[in-house]
Amino acid sequence: MRRPPRNRRVGIFTRPVIVLMAIGGVWSMTVNLLFFDWMLSTGRSLGEAMAMIFVLLVIIEFFKAYNFRSDRVSALVRPFANRWLNLAILGEFAVLVLIVYVGFFQLLLGTFNMRLEDWLLVIALAATITPVLEILKWMARRGWLGELN
Repeated sequence: MRRPPRNRRVGIFTRPVIVLMAIGGVWSMTVNLLFFDWMLSTGRSLGEAMAMIFVLLVIIEFFKAYNFRSDRVSALVRPFANRWLNLAILGEFAVLVLIVYVGFFQLLLGTFNMRLEDWLLVIALAATITPVLEILKWMARRGWLGELN
């Protein structure tokens, strides 16, 4: 409500939004590929590596959801202000925990009981998307990525 309405002739996929989405996707891909390679090089089984990549993909999307609430405002400004997003993330996280720890889903989807260290590593890797997107938003606010409207 603090800024004028968006120009009707300009779509929601402005150049800065497209840059945010593209670089966010490339960053996600890079983190996942490097982590997968590292997991295999440390002697983890292919199944464990694939299961952890699945968890990493889901959690990195959680971080992206909070970061993409705005194409210009930092995700660090009132990060949990959207109650519905918070509820959705909590619900999805509950489903993720079920997929990881319930035997039926482990057999069906090839997951395993992840240790606390595994969770901390995956969450830390997923969180790396936030500084990348924050830098891009900072650049967008300065007009370096094109017009915001």
